[in-house]
Amino acid sequence: MKEYTILFKKGLAKGLRNSKYNPRNEGALIQAKGVIQESKELFNHPEFENFDISTLDVQTFPFPQVFQLREWTVICTPTKIYTYNGTTLTLVYTSAEGSTWSIGDFYNFLILTNGQELLTLDPEDGTWSKYLECAIPTCLCLCDVNGQLFVGGPEVSVSAGWLGD
Repeated sequence: MKEYTILFKKGLAKGLRNSKYNPRNEGALIQAKGVIQESKELFNHPEFENFDISTLDVQTFPFPQVFQLREWTVICTPTKIYTYNGTTLTLVYTSAEGSTWSIGDFYNFLILTNGQELLTLDPEDGTWSKYLECAIPTCLCLCDVNGQLFVGGPEVSVSAGWLGD
């Protein structure tokens, strides 16, 4: 895959389009996840600014993956799932190695896949476990779109390794 870089300096300086009346196709952002716009600059969420990843076992692109969800902050390495509450990093699950992680966020019910395992967070008792029922197939990726779960590559699994190599 050929890599290239796009400079978006003018659009970043404008920040987020603050209303639907601002002109379209003018190079301004309409959505920014994981960052806050302040004084024509984008900043990381404050709780991640001083987050020390040196304790994690893998620190090579694209890991660790950090997901700021509605009710949770989840940090993933190829085989470990951690939660972060602003001060403490807690290991909640160890999985088989697959590809990069994708998450369906349904507030206190989370579903994760790495193409090798399908995991869930039980909203009632807070336990993380491998999903063994058959209502949701194993898949390569998944996402939540307006409260509905979409899976990509159903009934497919991958061996260890990032798909981008």
